[in-house]
Amino acid sequence: MALVKGIEKVVAAEGFDLSFLKAKIKELNDAGILENKVKTVAVSKPVMVDSFLKAIEAIPEGSAEEKAIPKDVTVLYNAYVDVLEDKVLAIPVVVKEIVSEGTEGKKEKVTRNGIEKDEFGFRIGSKMNLFAKAISEKSLTMGEVKELPWNEKKATYFGTFSKLKKEGKAAIDENKKMFVVK
Repeated sequence: MALVKGIEKVVAAEGFDLSFLKAKIKELNDAGILENKVKTVAVSKPVMVDSFLKAIEAIPEGSAEEKAIPKDVTVLYNAYVDVLEDKVLAIPVVVKEIVSEGTEGKKEKVTRNGIEKDEFGFRIGSKMNLFAKAISEKSLTMGEVKELPWNEKKATYFGTFSKLKKEGKAAIDENKKMFVVK
């Protein structure tokens, strides 16, 4: 099976989000309009994107199935096509912000496809969320993070910290303690 030409550009594009793609594929599969469901397990990113694009393209134009395609699935499909056709270099991601009452506009949770995320963009309850919460409560070294009760595998979160630092949300002090910039 040959992949769509240039599929690597989609995977490499800024804004490509594998978990978002998987959620949209699940929506498409659950809509019951495909003959064969698109696989999301044990396939590479390029193959998954390729299968997603081909599944949408296989739906006859003007058919009831085409009308049943979820709108956000169509938006994602069109964004991928735009990248393939070199119309854009990045995949725009629309993120819904939930503003709770009484916080005067402060972002409390961000959701995408019903997945609750914290103010840093990490899924609530994930290890990255727990890491960000820990360094927002108290400055910690990575050694101290490895000893926290929720970190059973004694993992380090240098990548997560680098992402937060790059976004200007975290910093490190002279004692190599990480903290969230408030």
